[in-house]
Amino acid sequence: MNDIIDDILVIKKVVNEFDLFRGLKDEELNILLKKSKYRKMKGRNILYYQDCSINYVILILKGIVKQSKVDNRGRESIIRFAKAGEIIGSRSLLCGEYTCTTSSYIGDAEVLYIDGSSFKDLVNTSASFYTNMMKQVNIELNETQDKIVVLTSKNVREKVANTILWLISIFGYTDDNLIKSPLTRKEIGSIIGASAESVIRTCKEFSIDNLLVFEGKNIRILDFKRLQNIGYSREFNDRFRS
Repeated sequence: MNDIIDDILVIKKVVNEFDLFRGLKDEELNILLKKSKYRKMKGRNILYYQDCSINYVILILKGIVKQSKVDNRGRESIIRFAKAGEIIGSRSLLCGEYTCTTSSYIGDAEVLYIDGSSFKDLVNTSASFYTNMMKQVNIELNETQDKIVVLTSKNVREKVANTILWLISIFGYTDDNLIKSPLTRKEIGSIIGASAESVIRTCKEFSIDNLLVFEGKNIRILDFKRLQNIGYSREFNDRFRS
C-alpha cells in the first residue's frame, strides 16, 4: 500500500467524477485526501474481513467489490456488489460496530483508503457530503429490500433468472449479449441461497430452452424477453425497456 498519494491532482479528477462528491468544495475534498492511501490491485484479495474493527473507509475508484457474509457453518452469502464511486465500511465506522461483511475485490481494482477521522469530520461539517452519503445508504437499503422479495417470493428458476439479469447491471454486457461475469456457479447460488448443483441444473434447463448459454464463467443471453418474463428484474426493466 502506498503511504501517500503520488499524484493528488489525478486522484482529485477521478473522485470529482463521482456523484458522491458533487458539491464538495476543494478544501473539503482535501480533508479526505490528505491522509488517504491509494492502492492498485489485481486478482481476488480481501479488503477487510467480517467482524473486524476498522478505522478507515474505502472509496472504490475502479473495479467491483464483492460484499458477503459467512454463517457459523462457513457458508458464504453474497449480499451485494459495490462499484466505482461507492464508499464501503462507513456504517461500521460511524456506528462504532464491527464490520458486517467481508469485502473482496473481483479482478483488477483501484481503491482509496480514507482515514476514519477525516471521513467523520467531513460527514459532520459538509451538508452536501452528508446528503450524498444518505443517498448511497438509501440505494443499498433498496437493493436489500429487492433481494428479500426475490428470496422469499420466487422459486429457484425465477431466482436464477432474476440474478442473471441483475448481473448485467453489475458487470455489463457486450454488443453480442455476453455478460463477462467472473462468478462461479457456487457464487451465483450464494446470492440466492441455492446450491451450486441447483444453479447448474437450472442453467442447463435455460440452455435447453434457448434462453442463455454459459461460455466458461461468462453468460451469453439468447432471449432477453423470455428470461425477463421468468425472473422479472425492476432494475433490468429500467435499463432495457424500449
